[in-house]
Amino acid sequence: MAAKQGKYSLLMLIFTIFIASCATNPYKSSLNSTIDNSKTFDLSAQKCYLASKAVLLKRGFLIEKDEPNAFSFVATRYFPSGKDSTVVVVNINVLQNSQNKSTVFISAMQYKNVIRTTTQTTLLGLVPIGSTATTSKQNEKSITDKQFFDTFFKELSDELKQI
Repeated sequence: MAAKQGKYSLLMLIFTIFIASCATNPYKSSLNSTIDNSKTFDLSAQKCYLASKAVLLKRGFLIEKDEPNAFSFVATRYFPSGKDSTVVVVNINVLQNSQNKSTVFISAMQYKNVIRTTTQTTLLGLVPIGSTATTSKQNEKSITDKQFFDTFFKELSDELKQI
């Protein structure tokens, strides 16, 4: 009877671990995503790359990392709120499909920069002698909003018409 109960306990333990691992691994469904984050244009990768940069620069983004030979860049925009700020990071990659056909891919994430200050005081606790500020990232998440991507590609199409 003890052997039967031991097998049952082992089976329940394996089942619990299996269920827990499925519930805590969001990466397993990441390739099943239906985010429409790419669009193909009848233009060269160079033109799509430059137009993508122009769209984000006009929106107040800063180019943080630029790889012009790979038609790729990372842009960031900060939205301050008191001491804290929300940060949006956009990654653009342009792939040349043929001589005059390219696909623009965009991915984006946002997080909150939280700044906390600690003040150090003297022995009597009356006079501050210094302070230390720490910054931490909170609430980091991928942007999956359809309107975000639709707006970017509309503005990109408009920018490409001007080239």
